Amino acid sequence: EPLPPQYFVHVLSDRWVGMDEVHAVSFKHLILPDQHPPHTDLLDLTPLPLSALGNPKFEALYQGRLTHFNPVQTQLFHTLYHTDRNVLVGAPTGSGKTLIAELSMLRMLNRRAEPDGSGDREAKAV
Repeated sequence: EPLPPQYFVHVLSDRWVGMDEVHAVSFKHLILPDQHPPHTDLLDLTPLPLSALGNPKFEALYQGRLTHFNPVQTQLFHTLYHTDRNVLVGAPTGSGKTLIAELSMLRMLNRRAEPDGSGDREAKAV
């Protein structure tokens, strides 16, 4: 909807008699941002199979529940499971956000149990 050309701001003091001002605020050169910032587009990716976890113990957690990750999980998989980057996920109910959070926890467990001795091989999640 179009903006009015200007607003009037009326300032009136409750402490000083006669303090009454009216100021016009022009919107002639006002630049507003888009109504809604654009979201990240969901890429047309082939769903990743459960075997992308590369760990039989982790795969066993989801056996019987799923065979492939959904499109949102597939798009986020590499960032969550293979990097330490921060991620903010805003997605509808039922889009798999809980499993997305679990992927980052599985990353932590993988890192703690690395065979090069750099991690704690007895890592556990409670």
